[in-house]
Amino acid sequence: MVLQWAIRLWKDGTQSPQAADFLCPISGQVMSEPVIAEDRFTYERREIEMWLRMNDSKSPQTQKQIGRKLVPNSKLKEAIEKYKEAYQSGVEAEISWPSGGLIPSQQRCLRVPSSAAPSQEEPPHKRARMMTLETGAKSSSMAEAMSRFFQELDPLRDLLCSVLEGWRPPRIVVVGDESAGKSTILEQLANVPIFPRKRRFCTRMAICLRLRRTPGLSKATLFISSDMDGVNPSEGGVMEIPQENGWRFVQDQMEKLARGLHHGIVENKFLVVTTIHMCD
Repeated sequence: MVLQWAIRLWKDGTQSPQAADFLCPISGQVMSEPVIAEDRFTYERREIEMWLRMNDSKSPQTQKQIGRKLVPNSKLKEAIEKYKEAYQSGVEAEISWPSGGLIPSQQRCLRVPSSAAPSQEEPPHKRARMMTLETGAKSSSMAEAMSRFFQELDPLRDLLCSVLEGWRPPRIVVVGDESAGKSTILEQLANVPIFPRKRRFCTRMAICLRLRRTPGLSKATLFISSDMDGVNPSEGGVMEIPQENGWRFVQDQMEKLARGLHHGIVENKFLVVTTIHMCD
């Protein structure tokens, strides 16, 4: 059911971007217990509590220190419940809730049209089309199918390299001058806003980007590696990147590694970023 609503919201978001307020900025999933943190942003309670414990009480959105006080966002929770009810009943609904974050609070509105939930008896031509879409979704997701193989093969990179005499899987290498748009290309491939920006030296080290798709999950992670293959973290562990404003988190990790280095560029380490996109 959680996956169903997440997919529904992602689809609605193309026409009504304000519906993104219903998604947790950390996990990208529909919130069931939204709470307001001290940075004024709203998160799923479980996700923000875990985040603050594992990241020294730094905000996922601003990367600044915040307290651990959480206030239930009852108005947003009510809006999410009304959204679900409207789709389940097929009755038109007007939903409103106050915005959050650093900008002044505004009233957001979302209209769910009537018959949003499909009826049990669809006309024959619609039933045929729906059947085609459903069967196609199961059989045509090449990215999802390949991801399953990659998840098994990733830990075996060194073994495969030695057995297959240096064979490496195909790679796309993005190079260019300063501010030439390298990070922009990677971000378009990843389809998640997680690469540093707004500074002269945005990307301070080489990045290995891995793309995956899997049902019921949408997240991005990073770790530091001493080699481009990035089999295991060379220091620290695997860290989850917030779904919203994740670039601040990535930039913060790069700057920690670059402090005190010549020109602020990290030459002997790699940032391994894995983005996992949810598919239905």
